[in-house]
Amino acid sequence: MCRDHAVITSLLSFLRTKTVDLDYTSPLEFWKSIQPLVRRNRLPLYVLQTLVANSRDPNILTQHDKYKNEIAKINFSIIIHLKKLHHILSEAAIPYVIYKGPVQQHLVHGDMFQRPSGDIDILVDKRYFAELRAALVASHHTLPDECDRIWWKYFLGEQHLLIEGIQRPTVDIHFRVQRPGCPQPANTAAFVHEKVEVNVAGISVPTPNTVNTMLVIAINLVKGIYDEEPCAYHAYDLYTLDQKLTPELRACLQDTADRQGLRKTLDFAMFAATSIFGLNDLRTTSSRHYYWDRDSLAALIIVPRTPTSLKPPRQVLLSLLSDNRGDYAKGLFWTFLSKVGRIID
Repeated sequence: MCRDHAVITSLLSFLRTKTVDLDYTSPLEFWKSIQPLVRRNRLPLYVLQTLVANSRDPNILTQHDKYKNEIAKINFSIIIHLKKLHHILSEAAIPYVIYKGPVQQHLVHGDMFQRPSGDIDILVDKRYFAELRAALVASHHTLPDECDRIWWKYFLGEQHLLIEGIQRPTVDIHFRVQRPGCPQPANTAAFVHEKVEVNVAGISVPTPNTVNTMLVIAINLVKGIYDEEPCAYHAYDLYTLDQKLTPELRACLQDTADRQGLRKTLDFAMFAATSIFGLNDLRTTSSRHYYWDRDSLAALIIVPRTPTSLKPPRQVLLSLLSDNRGDYAKGLFWTFLSKVGRIID
């Protein structure tokens, strides 16, 4: 892992100003130095597009085209299987949404080839979870024994199914969108019912609407910090959608976050996006002080597993992001139960 503080600083400066540090002799040299960090954070296409727009270096254009082709090969397999899943779930009459992956990329960026995806994530109301699993198993998907444990199907609220004879993509089915230890949405089923349709290769695929997608992205960013995974791409998606919000959608976003008990999660995720991409304002009403300053949080998101990363105890993170004391108490209890469940499973 690249742990050079100067490289991290140069990358952050580029993401905030869209200009290459003068210490580098060329855009290609800059790209080579930051590429490991950028790949782990799933931002190569965004960085390369910006470099192409701001330089005439043909080597950068070559890198851009090479990476775009790499994404296309991987995501086409997702799209092909999405069409099969759409038929299976339509036949079973199961209400669902596809979230994350190419479908979310289309909603956020207008392009299903922003970054490679290895999984297809399906979210359903808890009432239909067993029915969804049965429909997939009947359609040549297999459930590994590990994913049939209590920790997975009850506490995580998800299971991963494999397509017979194919290693990728896996099909991840969910009735929860957040892990124990982080604030949970009050009504996950609303993400399924409040949806829009995205055209994917001629079929209409349901996905959470823009407001709910922003909340899901905020949830995933918090999850990434909790699990110490590089996750700047979530901040990028949030940053991109935020620029598109009308005043009416922004008000709806705040109201929905309040109703879901995710106001502090959203505010924190927006603070993270501004920390990395340098927005002029937080676009929130929060005046809350966080555990980090902007540079420390940005570094933690981009390179979480380094000795210099300022990592708060997980209980502190839960306290910071819980909307009220009742949510915090429930979060602690749910975390305790999940630990017990994992021990006895």
